[in-house]
Amino acid sequence: MRFVTPPVPDVSGVPELADRWGVSRQMAARVVERPGFPAPRKLAMGRVWSDEDVATWEAAERAAGRPIPGESPRGYRAGDGPPRGGRRS
Repeated sequence: MRFVTPPVPDVSGVPELADRWGVSRQMAARVVERPGFPAPRKLAMGRVWSDEDVATWEAAERAAGRPIPGESPRGYRAGDGPPRGGRRS
């Protein structure tokens, strides 16, 4: 008899989402509480989100003109934008 293992979807917890977006874990924890963010799957280890659901949410946010975490409205990633304040040479 051969057992077939059902496919397991790719999932991410808050630390993986923080890495994905280039933000702190605290910021990622706030983002997952936003209205409209996909519902988590609850495991004994904690909450996880389907990577497919997160990608769909990111696409909808961009389509609505809202930056995803770690992006500014101009499309810069955190830390990649133009310098702030100070003198420009």
